[in-house]
Amino acid sequence: MKVKGFCAAAAVFIAVTGCTQFTGYKASSHIGYPNANVTPIGPGTGSATKCTVMLPALISSAMQEEAISQAVASRRGALLIDFAEFRTDWTIPLLYLNINCVKYSVEGTVAKQEIGLQKLK
Repeated sequence: MKVKGFCAAAAVFIAVTGCTQFTGYKASSHIGYPNANVTPIGPGTGSATKCTVMLPALISSAMQEEAISQAVASRRGALLIDFAEFRTDWTIPLLYLNINCVKYSVEGTVAKQEIGLQKLK
């Protein structure tokens, strides 16, 4: 009886386990002003999750903006610089339905920017 319970728990764990993919690096989340002084504040992370039934869960621009906004808000900054993007996918199989989920997360350096007073050449 214990073996059946263990096998059932292992099957559920394997079925729900997802995979994380490194998507890439980006230089900046927002456009910096040409005459701005950008000062790093510290590390920041943010994420957004979306689940769908029977359709593939895709990352939308709203999810990207939400994750970046969370990361920037964690340090009260203005933009995220030199950050990495990650995507985690997992599926929850049910009898006749599959629930597909995706998590978009970012990790990087939060920075503030101040409009500079120096004259541009």
